[in-house]
Parts: sequence; C-alpha cells; structure tokens
Amino acid sequence: MDIMKSADKNTYVLSGACAPEAQKKLFKRVLRESGFNEKNFVAVNIRETSNEGVLKRIKETIDFVEEKGVCPCQYDAGPCPEEVAPADKG
Repeated sequence: MDIMKSADKNTYVLSGACAPEAQKKLFKRVLRESGFNEKNFVAVNIRETSNEGVLKRIKETIDFVEEKGVCPCQYDAGPCPEEVAPADKG
C-alpha cells in the first residue's frame, strides 16, 4: 500500500491473474485507502498461458499504455476507464 500512497500520476500497477475480473474487487479497499487512481490499476489476464506468454502479455500491456495513453481493454478487469495521460518519458 505504501507504493500506491507515494505513486505519482504516471505510476501504473499491473496485476497478473487467472481471474482478472476479480482483481479490482480484491484490491478495491487498498485502492480506496491509498488514494491510488484506480484508472492506473490494470489487471492483466494471464489465464491459460506459459511463463513466456505471461511476460508477453505484461509487456504488451505496458507498451500499449505508454504508446496509446489508454487502458488496454482486452486486459482490463472491468469497464475501460476514459483516456489516461501517457507516462512522461523525460
């Protein structure tokens, strides 16, 4: 929770899970208590894949957020939040 409390607007938390739709529910209290922007919490679906597949999905999610500045709906648990600002690269 300390990491979420000290996070800035460019910090994202990715949670890999076989049941990504449950992740926001499981983290709901932590997100609320820490004040972390729930739009920056992305549950990555790692169901039915190998270790290489997990790493690929996580990398794709990071690349998508950095490039597009929006939630990658195919990995997001729950409704896609509105557009979020891309991370500063400087």
